[in-house]
Amino acid sequence: MAVTGVRETFAALHTLVDRELAQAAHQITAATIRRVYAGARARCPVSSPKDGPFPGHVRDQIRMQMAPDTPVGVVFVERRGIGGYYGTDNMGIWLEYGTRTRPAQPFLGPAAEVERGSYLALLRAATERLTGRWR
Repeated sequence: MAVTGVRETFAALHTLVDRELAQAAHQITAATIRRVYAGARARCPVSSPKDGPFPGHVRDQIRMQMAPDTPVGVVFVERRGIGGYYGTDNMGIWLEYGTRTRPAQPFLGPAAEVERGSYLALLRAATERLTGRWR
């Protein structure tokens, strides 16, 4: 890109920094999402075969997904019933928040909370490195 004047130079620099910052934020988010995913799988309660026919069903339905070219990612439990059993698609919700008869056994929230501080610190460091200040 050819830059001719002062205004054009500043505009080109802002575009470059914004692009690099977006790329850094995407990489930081992707790495954090992978850690949240691993933490959720490790924390997810797994029933024994005596408790039901599908031990590990909820843990096996934990998914992660990054939006392309943006620093947005999610970790979630896919709602998929199995074996024709009614209600198995809600088991992740029931485990995370509890029911009237069973206490909550949260696994997604705690996995995300553990990563919050390091995620924000990495974003702050990348922003300061690329812009010289925290926005």
